[in-house]
Amino acid sequence: MAPSSYDAIPDFGLLYDSVPLYAARQDVGFYVEEARARAGTVLEVGCGTGRILLPIARAGCSITGIDGSKQMLERCRAKLAAEPPAVQGASDLHSTRCAISPSARRTR
Repeated sequence: MAPSSYDAIPDFGLLYDSVPLYAARQDVGFYVEEARARAGTVLEVGCGTGRILLPIARAGCSITGIDGSKQMLERCRAKLAAEPPAVQGASDLHSTRCAISPSARRTR
């Protein structure tokens, strides 16, 4: 399986987190409120470095994040490791970059 294009640039997660345009976005509160209004676990597809995932977990919501970039997930995991145990326990991270064995594929 080919690596994510985000993984082709060294330290892309750091670059992403350093872009003022991303840091200044006003959408985080919206997503936190939507997560609070739902029962159950939230799924964030493309969780990246945790820009949305971490605030949702800090708000006490259970969240699963998936991403295709190994680098972005590694940065998110490092940031998550610096959070209190309650935030860590509310978060679950997974890679979408998994190989499916030929025997597991459905045939039509």
